[in-house]
This record gives sequence, C-alpha cells and structure tokens, in this order.
Amino acid sequence: MKKTHINITIDEDLDKWLDKMALELNISKSQFINNCVSVAKSDVKVLRAIGLFDLAKAVIRLWEKGTEVKMQNIPLVGQKSEI
Repeated sequence: MKKTHINITIDEDLDKWLDKMALELNISKSQFINNCVSVAKSDVKVLRAIGLFDLAKAVIRLWEKGTEVKMQNIPLVGQKSEI
C-alpha cells in the first residue's frame, strides 16, 4: 500500500510512550502509529455497525471536557437505580 507523509502534534508524554512501545515491539514509531490508527479505523467500523458510534463520540466529548463519569453511580443491567 502506498504510504503518505503527515505531520502531527501530540503531547510530550504521549510521544515518549510511542517511542517506548515502538522500541518494545521492535518496529519504527511510524509503523506503530500506523498500526494504532489502523486498529482505531477497525474499531470505528465495529462501533458504527452495532450502533454505538454516537455514544462513543459523546463519551469522548465528556472525557475531553474533563468530566468524570462515575461508573459506581450507573446501575448494572437488572439493578434498580438509586436515583
């Protein structure tokens, strides 16, 4: 497959993590990032197929705003809500 060059800006700690993971896997950072994006693409296809893509977008928006979702307050299937 033809490769294309891109420039991205990421957080410094994430860049260090990418270096570490690529080294552990004995592949280039570029190949590791390519693999991560490829997996994300597959995940999006699955989320769309099962109808959870919009939910995933909403969760990401909350996470980006710094809103904590407290799972202990969310009842499990079959449990009564205390609210």
